[in-house]
Amino acid sequence: MEADVPIESIPIPKTTCAVYLPMNRGILLGSDDGFLRIYVGGSQKPAMEKKAHEKQITDIQYNSDKTLFITAGKDAKAKVFCTKTMKCLKVFPSFVPVNSASIHPKFEHVMFGGGQDAMSVTTTDARSGGFETRFFHMIFQTEFGRVKGHFGPVNSLAFHPDGSGFTSGGEDGYVRLHKFSADYLTKQQKMDRKLEKANRMAEQLEAKGLIDKTRQTA
Repeated sequence: MEADVPIESIPIPKTTCAVYLPMNRGILLGSDDGFLRIYVGGSQKPAMEKKAHEKQITDIQYNSDKTLFITAGKDAKAKVFCTKTMKCLKVFPSFVPVNSASIHPKFEHVMFGGGQDAMSVTTTDARSGGFETRFFHMIFQTEFGRVKGHFGPVNSLAFHPDGSGFTSGGEDGYVRLHKFSADYLTKQQKMDRKLEKANRMAEQLEAKGLIDKTRQTA
């Protein structure tokens, strides 16, 4: 058999993560220098590049319909971007480098995890190294939960496709499967219905000219 030969080879900066754009229109790269870059077929130069983080981008993950994506960075931040405009919509600060981040497939929630390099801490205590997964409301940017368990940095996170739980992989060599409680799922469903009702009311008031929604959310 002949050795596999790439169709095309493109020189790019050091890249740490990558995802296909919706409809496979190109590839979105997260780089060691903190830039997001988009490459399309046949182009030797990026179609777009944007400074997203001050340090290395460690992860990129879409939401369920790929209208948003979240990035994780060694600058101790997770950020949510609009896929169409590449505008940064939300910033979630941490006190340790962030290695992975994910958007819940059904609720307006994000989670991220990371931690100091095990070589940088004098103990494997989760509090000192930040070896935990943190949960935030994506709209209000409020933290509502933390999950411990790993004895080293959290390197990878992913929600279950149906939103019933999540998986974490750590430097300690363990993959942990987590199942959300029924209380969590029921509570968030009720909260989402309230948010949807509030949004509908705001749209009705805006249609009647009683509020300027654009000015209100600026």
